[in-house]
Amino acid sequence: MLFDRIERQNPNLLEAAFSLHQSGAIPAATHVLDLDAIASNTRMMATEAKRLGLRAYAMTKQEGHNPYVGAFALEQGFDGIVAVEAIQAHVVHRLGQRLGHVGHLSNIPRHQVEQVLSYEPDVVTVHRVEAARNVSDAAIAVGRVQDVYVRVNRAGDAQFFGMVGGWTIDECVEAIRPILALPGVHLAGLTTHPVVAYSGGRAADAPPVDIWSLSGAA
Repeated sequence: MLFDRIERQNPNLLEAAFSLHQSGAIPAATHVLDLDAIASNTRMMATEAKRLGLRAYAMTKQEGHNPYVGAFALEQGFDGIVAVEAIQAHVVHRLGQRLGHVGHLSNIPRHQVEQVLSYEPDVVTVHRVEAARNVSDAAIAVGRVQDVYVRVNRAGDAQFFGMVGGWTIDECVEAIRPILALPGVHLAGLTTHPVVAYSGGRAADAPPVDIWSLSGAA
């Protein structure tokens, strides 16, 4: 799937990768990146995000793959790095990069919450009231009030195996009320995952999740 897209949109990248590999200039399993394309895309997204009053975060996946690219995205105007898992939050912090969001796919492991919050992430997503309590306690311990998102789902939403959790739209208003009383957190908003899911056809034709109706309900 990704190979076909690169072949259509950036054939010069493939030609360069083939040439470098076959000449022995790079070994097998080397990642070849088009920094000009990355710079163009990230600048465009950062500019549009700022125009709309939004923050743009770079998604770099599990172990912070290629932290150089994360730094490059920040240089183009992105606001921070998303840590998919706690282990990536440690990598992002060690490299001195701004940590934007943690916990999108799962709660931060209980015994790592305080350390992750010491890195001062912009926002943490929680999927259970218990997780929010852990964040609140850890935030107090490190001397901050932590912005959190709650994950809200609706009946019929697409779900990826192992990437589940949160509250249904019908139960969330009452179910998340205990979070409002926690002294170490501030409920900054809600999120869902995936926001767009499609199979076949064009991505532009995929119906987006109506996140605004979710916001109104919560």
